[in-house]
Amino acid sequence: MGMTVTQKALARIGQVDPTAHAVLSSCMASAFGGTLTVSGFQEILDEAGVLKSEDTDVDFVIESIVMIIMSG
Repeated sequence: MGMTVTQKALARIGQVDPTAHAVLSSCMASAFGGTLTVSGFQEILDEAGVLKSEDTDVDFVIESIVMIIMSG
């Protein structure tokens, strides 16, 4: 799973769901910065309603962010 694929998925999300795009972009930056935990990420997603999305790109980016958090 390369960052290019994740960035492309995030760009597609931006075209159809600006709210999910903003939340996921911010979370990705926090994950790379080492300031995001899995439980904190889950809470942010719940509050923003991102988990209700049926977009496979959203699922993919969420999985990518979790992997970033877990590797940090």
